[in-house]
Amino acid sequence: MIFAILLLLTFCSTTGCVDGSPTESCYKCADAPNNTICIACLKDMRLINGACVGSGDANYSKCIPDSSNGYTVCSSCTDAFYLDPLFFGCFSCHESCSTCSGPTHFDCLTCRVGELESTSPSSCPCNLTLENCRSCGSDSNVIYCKTCADNYLPINGKCVASSDSTYQFCIPDEYHPTSCASCTGPYYYDPNTYSCFECHETCLTCTGPGADACLTCPTGGVSVNGACAIPGL
Repeated sequence: MIFAILLLLTFCSTTGCVDGSPTESCYKCADAPNNTICIACLKDMRLINGACVGSGDANYSKCIPDSSNGYTVCSSCTDAFYLDPLFFGCFSCHESCSTCSGPTHFDCLTCRVGELESTSPSSCPCNLTLENCRSCGSDSNVIYCKTCADNYLPINGKCVASSDSTYQFCIPDEYHPTSCASCTGPYYYDPNTYSCFECHETCLTCTGPGADACLTCPTGGVSVNGACAIPGL
């Protein structure tokens, strides 16, 4: 009786895995804590994230099987999964990766849509470095946010909450409400980033970032070729 209880607790027997356990479809198990990680499956099963899954599992097709030895291991994996050389199965990539060689965001081969491939192609740092950011880009290696989470808008390259005083200057896009369609006040709209950026300090309103992009000037100033000047100075 005690032996049977211990056997059920470890799930894996010497030839496979115990019936009725979470790993009963395993053919072989790894020498890991409780032996709950499969390293080979019965035929017609696929080795995903350390467990054997059937055709009804959403990730079944992620494993390209090798069944030449009478049991199934994975020979390769499809998008969003990588092949682990120790466990011979497919494991999920980090959520920011579209394809990868390992489990972390530093192992990305390509990034998901909305994630930024930085100067280091193995990293997708958008959501990891910009809080509440959903898509981003870069300018001179500076990462900026283009679209944000719900109830946030992109101002000066960052996502600001509706409680922020600058939130009001972004007019949300009708079809993409977490990005800007136009800007008001001392902010200008950047069509490449779908966001609002602050005008030069000498401008009241503007069309771009420089001191020569002013549309209107603060009280007492006049616009001369796009630059604000105070008469008599």
